[in-house]
Amino acid sequence: MNMKQIAMIQQPRTSIWTTMRDLLPELAANLEDIESVETISRSEDPLGVLTVKSAWRARPNLPPVIAQHVSRDMLAWTDTAQWFGDRFETHWVITPQALSERLRCEGRTQYLEAMGGRGTRVAFEVNAEFMPSAATGQLDESSPLFKALQSTVMTLLCKNFRRLIDHANEKIRLNGSGKTVSQ
Repeated sequence: MNMKQIAMIQQPRTSIWTTMRDLLPELAANLEDIESVETISRSEDPLGVLTVKSAWRARPNLPPVIAQHVSRDMLAWTDTAQWFGDRFETHWVITPQALSERLRCEGRTQYLEAMGGRGTRVAFEVNAEFMPSAATGQLDESSPLFKALQSTVMTLLCKNFRRLIDHANEKIRLNGSGKTVSQ
């Protein structure tokens, strides 16, 4: 399943890029359905590509029909993101803590100049592949539960992307210059 979303904000590209790259755990703390985000590692290679590995834990408000099938481990994942500063682009892979063999999720976020350099168009693309388990027969891809779970995951990703961008925009606005210093 593929989804794309675009957000337009009236902040310079370098400001939104730097804020998202450097303050993601702080921004995510403002998301109502995210319990925590912790940076596991952060390293830069000789070409200037920054790789950030983060542990996420969600607390979404799930419909009861889905919630009864979801364990706490299913709401935790590792996000490995590569930040390519030369082209203002991030490639990321999400690895779930549970059922990692059943979900492949990766994406790309581009930060493109807009509005004559006074704004940014942030393009978010996600590709998630949900694989039913032939061994257990659970969550057959034609089942309503499988389809509901797939839809819920994609909706959560896209909704939180937009909210992260909105929080980054607000942080920049409050700081005045897009500095990435925590308040």
